Amino acid sequence: MAFENDVLDISLQADGDLDVYQYHFVKITADNKVGICTGATDNPIGVLQNQPLDKQVARVRIHGVSRVMAGGAIVAGNKVGTDAAGEGVAKTANKAEYMGIALVGAGAAELATVLVFGYRTISV
Repeated sequence: MAFENDVLDISLQADGDLDVYQYHFVKITADNKVGICTGATDNPIGVLQNQPLDKQVARVRIHGVSRVMAGGAIVAGNKVGTDAAGEGVAKTANKAEYMGIALVGAGAAELATVLVFGYRTISV
């Protein structure tokens, strides 16, 4: 069962309606707001914790334990990064970028538990 433990969240303005993207990876947009990650190579800043509408405050977990919507199978211990829909996916390839480590795995469209600690690159 997915769980969370907040350590460090930040608040930024949402760049649009993000109410259906709770527990997805988000990034900083060109206008200094929070938007959903839309590419597997985006640089996520954290995981969206609430369901903000356009221009409302988005609460983003940048460090701690968070639920993450899985975009595919995730196994405990996997390095987890974003896919093109802002969902969490296992990252294994050399030079792949990730945001944390799965503590509790999940199947696609389920909530995993991820220790979020910042943006890193796999070096094999």
